[in-house]
Amino acid sequence: NFFGRTFNGQDWFSMRQNLVNKAKYKNMDEANAAIDKMVASLGDKYTRYLPPAKYTSIVNAATGTLAGGVGVELSINPDTNRVYVSDTQPNSPARAAGLTSGDIFIQVDGLQLDDGKSTPDDVAAKLRGPDGSKVGLTVLKDNKEVDYILTRKPITVASVQ
Repeated sequence: NFFGRTFNGQDWFSMRQNLVNKAKYKNMDEANAAIDKMVASLGDKYTRYLPPAKYTSIVNAATGTLAGGVGVELSINPDTNRVYVSDTQPNSPARAAGLTSGDIFIQVDGLQLDDGKSTPDDVAAKLRGPDGSKVGLTVLKDNKEVDYILTRKPITVASVQ
């Protein structure tokens, strides 16, 4: 239900109905792109669409609890566009296994992630999973590829260290 059918002079309800009734989308990326285009057409810089993975990432960051993770903080190198470990959480599977700041993600569960297109959110989504499940990863550590198998556990993010 909407409080009003219009927003920024557009009939939001009709726009939404047109997209919902459109021929079936081939995949979620196509559906997300259509939603993103619809929201962008509103011309409101404060209104944006968050895909489910991004929304989950923001909620997890805000609440400080991740159900089933490895305890790494991720960053991206702006020169190489590669995702790397910027920190590890105390008592985390990542720290216990020996991951350290500067390790560059190559693969997670066999998925290549050093293609220059992967984001920290992409890597985080692959690292998260059910508590107690295992995740395999390959990182570049001191110019050598190193493989790890970590067991995910609930992670409480320390807001101040």
